[in-house]
Amino acid sequence: MKIPTLWLCFISLVLVPQAQGKLYVPNLFGDSMILQQNTRNAVWGFASAGEKITIQASWGVTQTTTADSQGNWKFMLPTPEASTQNHLILKGTNTIKISNVAIGEVWLCMGQSNMGWALGNTFGAEDEAAGANFPNLRIFKSSREHWHEPLKQSRDLLAKWSPCNPVTAAATSAVSYYFGRKLHEELGIPVGIIVQAYAGTPIEGWMPKNIQADDPRTKAAMEQYRKLSRRFSKEKALENFDKELREYRAKIASGQTMKNKFKLLAPPTITKPAILGHQYPSHIFNAMVHPIRPYGIRGAIWYHEKETPRMSHRPSTTAGNWHNSSGSTGPPGTSSQKVM
Repeated sequence: MKIPTLWLCFISLVLVPQAQGKLYVPNLFGDSMILQQNTRNAVWGFASAGEKITIQASWGVTQTTTADSQGNWKFMLPTPEASTQNHLILKGTNTIKISNVAIGEVWLCMGQSNMGWALGNTFGAEDEAAGANFPNLRIFKSSREHWHEPLKQSRDLLAKWSPCNPVTAAATSAVSYYFGRKLHEELGIPVGIIVQAYAGTPIEGWMPKNIQADDPRTKAAMEQYRKLSRRFSKEKALENFDKELREYRAKIASGQTMKNKFKLLAPPTITKPAILGHQYPSHIFNAMVHPIRPYGIRGAIWYHEKETPRMSHRPSTTAGNWHNSSGSTGPPGTSSQKVM
């Protein structure tokens, strides 16, 4: 089937390789989720150390594994051709059933503010959103996060998969929505979009530290951020963050979901000092890419508003790292690029 060409930076790949106590999974695994077709998809989570975990897929696959000494476990689950109305059952000391699982094409959508710009804020939004009833176009969108170390899972407790309807379409990225809708309509199969957008971020923030640590551009940027951070206490910033994170979790536990009439509650972020901020190299990757990196996808689209000297050749470097660090057993797709 032909994949349509869009004015985006395409990074095409099939990417499929990451508590204690009660068996649980990241919220990337939940009702209405979509798995990449015809490959081995990573399904992972947490349990008690040494706990035996079994996964049963409605298409006839059963696997068993044991949680490691830190409670981590992972399956590489084979998937068939595109389909709907599937389910997964995970069994350990407790049981988790994931319903309305689709199998099809999954794409990761990342970038700055233009990638995050909601469909509801665009021209013609009311008419477009009103007709956006595509139950097999599935959307997963999480809050903006950054962190100075790689995270095992997102801190966003409200992120979940949702079928596309007028409400979810209006709230999601316009670029991601139109991309996913076009694929869904032209391919005629379920399509999932995982939207990870963070405004005002340089591409270095989306790259893992190890592939840029020796780059003079990254070194210069880190030195600049260190100088800007001298007047601020790192310890105090982390202390305040921990307090705000506890408050956020308590609100969610009490049943609160909204910050105000229009905006969902979101986990806290640190803006100062700059060495803990969202523009520091690798910090977006650590919190928004690393926790989901094992998930099976067909490819990724990247939207950066403009090219800067520091950005030269970075998209291809980043794409290569995402593919090489995956546990994919499927073939990588083709790639093309258009600088915005």
